[in-house]
Amino acid sequence: MSIENKARGIVIHDGKLLVFKLTEKATYYSLPGGHIEFGDTIENAISREMLEETGISAEVGKLLFIRQLILPDKHMIEFFYFIENSEDYLNIDLRKASHGHEVVDYKFVDLDDLTIEIRPTFLRTELKEILKTNPDTWQPKIITSYS
Repeated sequence: MSIENKARGIVIHDGKLLVFKLTEKATYYSLPGGHIEFGDTIENAISREMLEETGISAEVGKLLFIRQLILPDKHMIEFFYFIENSEDYLNIDLRKASHGHEVVDYKFVDLDDLTIEIRPTFLRTELKEILKTNPDTWQPKIITSYS
């Protein structure tokens, strides 16, 4: 049994979400981010992970979601932060990212485009709802899932 802590970046530009595909075999896309290392603050972890995977320094904004994933053999807690400087991510050069080789594909996807699977699955509906509101009113939401 293990407990993992991860930090993820939510980059939205013109209503589209930045997603990554990490393996050729993957049938889904996910958000940039990764493990929180021992001694890291969550904000430092998301800044480091965004820089490693995209080569771009993130302006970390509000915490939007905390997700608890509880499986029989693993417990993962993920922190999802809004990234303020979305325009900087329009021209990612993976060759300039120290971990860019880990990314097979990336794109900005419309949250209504159901042809692309985004994980975790709660993101699509939750982000569509939150984007209808004023960013000044955004409060973190806890999501618990068992699969």
